[in-house]
Amino acid sequence: MTRDEQIKKLDRRVRALENKVGGGSEMSKLIMDLIGMDCTIELDYGEKRCRVMDADEEWVKLLIYGKKADEAVLRRIDDIQQIKLG
Repeated sequence: MTRDEQIKKLDRRVRALENKVGGGSEMSKLIMDLIGMDCTIELDYGEKRCRVMDADEEWVKLLIYGKKADEAVLRRIDDIQQIKLG
């Protein structure tokens, strides 16, 4: 495991502990309000048109629209850079 991977893993663990103590992150609360809505989410590998299916404090379930078939995926909320509605 590289040093960057170790730092990222520790950062996630710290955030999880902060969420337990502080009652959850603001981003996860906002994403929970988007359940059932279509949006464009910018992830580390680009923008994807999708529907938010479910979410909790750490994960979000997305139905990503594809040209041939739709794909359901689970992504960490920390991986989301931006969300565009509409």
